[in-house]
Amino acid sequence: MLLLFVGRAAAADGGYADELIERARQLRLAERAEWRKLVHYVPNLASPGMHSQVDSRSFFNAPSGKVDPRAELEATLRGLFAEAPEGDDHPQCRFVARHAWLDAELGFDARRVPRRECRR
Repeated sequence: MLLLFVGRAAAADGGYADELIERARQLRLAERAEWRKLVHYVPNLASPGMHSQVDSRSFFNAPSGKVDPRAELEATLRGLFAEAPEGDDHPQCRFVARHAWLDAELGFDARRVPRRECRR
């Protein structure tokens, strides 16, 4: 019975992540200057599009996050629901400013986005 409840809770959280992503798309959050500053995106000089000035893979949640603001925003939202890792490696702890901005823009339901304990 407990496993059934946990499975349903996880499915509900995934559904909420989808809702948040859809709202973010409607609001065009990935195109906003605030998001681009949080992830250090700048326009490409020689080609269309943009890229982040950060080179570390650990800075991005999406494989294409360095060059795709929308993919990075959506992967960040999905990461908020990640079960593991715990502690300071969780996206809520690693990307505090992103989490705060997304919460301010989307108005997270605290019952559906469990708050993680961060040591740092």
